Amino acid sequence: MITGKLNILLIDGNLNKAVFNSAFEGLTIAHEVTTVANIDAVDNLLAAGAVVPDVIILVTENDRNGLKMLKELKKREVLQKTIFTILADCEKPEFTEQVFMAGANICLKKNVNKSKLIKSISVIASLCWQYITDGLDTEVFLLNLND
Repeated sequence: MITGKLNILLIDGNLNKAVFNSAFEGLTIAHEVTTVANIDAVDNLLAAGAVVPDVIILVTENDRNGLKMLKELKKREVLQKTIFTILADCEKPEFTEQVFMAGANICLKKNVNKSKLIKSISVIASLCWQYITDGLDTEVFLLNLND
């Protein structure tokens, strides 16, 4: 957890690093981003002794698969205090509710334009930093960024 900088783990099956690099470059908070393609890669990182992420951003191609991956990640005890953001289509209120019930803290609409993504990532990073550094209970932290 907090080591002087916000540790962000981006799980993106398409590894769209260029899209997210722009969003992360503008952050004023000290941070480190690690990008992996799937849950197996997360397990490999954790087994290798990597720093436990403060925030996990899960980018999904399919809402059902994203929900399944979220549930699998939440089972890992080492990730219990990690803040989970799911970047999905989130069009239906029922899906957003399922995401929060599965343990996500933040639901971000996937099909946002680049400038909205950059702004949303900045908001997410700032709020997560505040929650973590102030010792607030992340279990009650819910944010729906679907305009």
